[in-house]
Amino acid sequence: MSFILSAPVLVLNKHWAPIGETTVERSIVDMMGDPPSKMAMNVEMQQDRDGKWILASGSGPVPFEDWLRLPVRNDHHQDRILHTGNFAFRGPTVLICTGYDKMPRKQMRWSVGNVWVRDNGTCQVTGRKLSRAEGNVGHDKARAKGGRDEWNNVALIDRRLNTIQGTKSFAEMGWKLLKQPKAPPALPASVTIRVAKHIQWEPFIL
Repeated sequence: MSFILSAPVLVLNKHWAPIGETTVERSIVDMMGDPPSKMAMNVEMQQDRDGKWILASGSGPVPFEDWLRLPVRNDHHQDRILHTGNFAFRGPTVLICTGYDKMPRKQMRWSVGNVWVRDNGTCQVTGRKLSRAEGNVGHDKARAKGGRDEWNNVALIDRRLNTIQGTKSFAEMGWKLLKQPKAPPALPASVTIRVAKHIQWEPFIL
């Protein structure tokens, strides 16, 4: 039960576009508000010709009282089951903010993978497209000298160049980068949510 209560729930705005995540436990609190700030989405799915899960007829937000009466499906929807002392009901997987029509923007967090995304898999010294085995994240100010893993201190470079760079800065190596390292622009939240953490998220993920 505690595992299910902490499971992730996709949050949509009123236009059914993803804007964030919450938990099953938090979702139930929001659904029970007076008035409720959010409603659970009854997700009905079918596969298209390419095998992609798409929304089917019957999908839509459901008030909490009606949600408690929905059957728990034992099929491809992979419904979660919550138990009380008297009955069991379906745990939400997708929540909709029925009164919220905006699209928040989110800053991409720093990570090695996101440096690859920012630099488009391209060596910032040579301009050559790199495979995962060929590239490395190079630091302008080396970590050995107090440099940090920050957007403005790193660039994707050829692993061989990174090896000969040692603790020297890019300028000390005589390298002119394709672009000045900096944080990427904030993106619409719907773009940053790329992984479906439940099968019922798939029709909403870009």
